[in-house]
Amino acid sequence: MQQYLEVAVRTLIGTVFLTSFLSKANGRQAYDAFAASVRSMRVLPPVLVRPVAAGVVAGELLVSSLVAAPSTATGVCGLLGAAALVGGFALAIALARHRGVSASCRCFGASSAPLGARHVVRNGVLGILAIIGAMSAPVGGEVRVEAAVTAALCGLLLAAVITALDDIVELFRPA
Repeated sequence: MQQYLEVAVRTLIGTVFLTSFLSKANGRQAYDAFAASVRSMRVLPPVLVRPVAAGVVAGELLVSSLVAAPSTATGVCGLLGAAALVGGFALAIALARHRGVSASCRCFGASSAPLGARHVVRNGVLGILAIIGAMSAPVGGEVRVEAAVTAALCGLLLAAVITALDDIVELFRPA
């Protein structure tokens, strides 16, 4: 059973990180807007903004690649890397909010939603799930294809909800 949890979590994390990477790497304008959002958080010295932004984009691509690899050990490394990245994201957002900064969320592309508690919680939940996924990595045993596909579809569905969270919240916000 635990191998299916790992499949679901690897699919979830891989999809979320790949979506995030693609939204930032979709041309110079998208990357510059992301770097500007990092600068507007005011948690880094200005000289570090572009290198950290580039590191985030590279880290997202690396995580999505590692969790997609068929090797369990490689997948676990990707999940642990994801936990570290979202932990850093959550910390940066919490620090910016604590300082009263109202930067927009550029996690998954253009968004006017300001960074807030839901983003910290989202990243915390993703980090916990990544750790659970890493801890549930199978040490052997038979994998039923239909169960693995079902687990992967569950991961994709949850990833769709997470990447559209700001839009979903906006739907239910009073006008």
